[in-house]
Amino acid sequence: MERALSLFRQMVEKDICPNVDTYSVLVKGLCDVGQRAVIILALMEKRGFVTDMSVYELLIDGLLKLDRSEEAISWLTPLIKRGVSRQKLATIPLVDYLRNSASEKLVLNL
Repeated sequence: MERALSLFRQMVEKDICPNVDTYSVLVKGLCDVGQRAVIILALMEKRGFVTDMSVYELLIDGLLKLDRSEEAISWLTPLIKRGVSRQKLATIPLVDYLRNSASEKLVLNL
């Protein structure tokens, strides 16, 4: 992962603009090794990229794997504000997690 982050830094230093796929790979990789991918998401949005559903899914799944369910839940708000349908929200890992936990009422209120 360090090599990927180093390459990313080099791209930015040389004014090579990373695309959504580059950011997605970094989010997934950071989540897989237990590091904070939220920083990459914030950088992505700061640079004007519109974060798509797949990036949020990667981030939420990674946070759940790190046992950070409250932080994962907090990422539902931007999705809801963007008008993501209940049917689409039902496909993300967080909803399955909540269905299997004591937080079922939260899922029903979405």
